[in-house]
Amino acid sequence: MKNETLVVSLGGSTLYAGNKFDTAKAKSICATLAKAAKHHALIVVVGGGPLARKHVEAIRKKGGNEFHADIAAIGATHENARRISKLLPNSIFITEFKQARPLLKKGKIIVSGGMIPGITTDAVSVLFAELLGAKRVVNVSNVDGVYTADPKKNKHARLIKRMTHGQLVALAVKSDSRKARENFVFDLVAAKLAARSKITVQFSSVKNLAKALLKKSFGGTTVA
Repeated sequence: MKNETLVVSLGGSTLYAGNKFDTAKAKSICATLAKAAKHHALIVVVGGGPLARKHVEAIRKKGGNEFHADIAAIGATHENARRISKLLPNSIFITEFKQARPLLKKGKIIVSGGMIPGITTDAVSVLFAELLGAKRVVNVSNVDGVYTADPKKNKHARLIKRMTHGQLVALAVKSDSRKARENFVFDLVAAKLAARSKITVQFSSVKNLAKALLKKSFGGTTVA
């Protein structure tokens, strides 16, 4: 019997080397996810990464608005999610929330991407958690967790080990511009959804993912 239902929000940038999809990276991540699926009912929501940026830039050059840009970004997340599903044994790619529960009951690993214009895959991840009663979302990126400043730009940036939901919402308010392919710590909608349902959010790097999935000390940020 599976210990718990767990949602993983997998940042698209973790799957790329520059602008090229890195199959070796993706296979390594999928191997970690497959091990976790032995203990958890698993939902993996995949972001768009550089592919989304490419699609969004093309739409904007053609004069498309933010809605069109969001649709393009969602398409990119689906491309990445399909790639992950092909590499992850016993998984299935879905595009609607209602598909998840019956497939989980059959023991499938759910893989999905963006669904709703105006929100990111972070929010989709938390919505899956609400729908399926998951108490935890693991957000995976190329950084260890949430910092006091951008660690790539500020050498004095400090990793925040623990945060409240209120603190995460406040941080999201400052950084979430609501524009397609803008980078920020966590979607404001996702932060508020996690807060209302008291869902724990863990921010982890790829290298610490296995520990985060197994509830071990993982060197990232925990929001509760």
